Amino acid sequence: MLEVENIKLTDDPLKNILIMAPYLDGYDQCKVLGLVFGLIGSVGNQDERKDSQEGGDNMVYPKSVMKISELTELGFSKEYLKRCVNNKYHGHTFAVKTGTAKNSTWLIDTAEFEKKRKRGVLV
Repeated sequence: MLEVENIKLTDDPLKNILIMAPYLDGYDQCKVLGLVFGLIGSVGNQDERKDSQEGGDNMVYPKSVMKISELTELGFSKEYLKRCVNNKYHGHTFAVKTGTAKNSTWLIDTAEFEKKRKRGVLV
């Protein structure tokens, strides 16, 4: 059983995640990672989700247009980004391919990408 008295949480949410991670099973650790990287919009009720999306902080990107390889350096998985740019309904609104070849580079408008990611339409 978990000894709550021995757990010392801080004011920093990321440090708290590291403190609590050993107490989570694999499924819950994946959920937490999804929340941290923005792959999962929320685990709360719809009202909490709406409030957090309206006033929350946007991720800050170093450039206004970035490649998939640059975004992976920021912590996004390559698979997630490929799903986003190939999204039938939303991918064309923020990403453009530089050519027709299979290995052509995707250029992503980070401001538009962040809006879609924050709204939760890119899963």
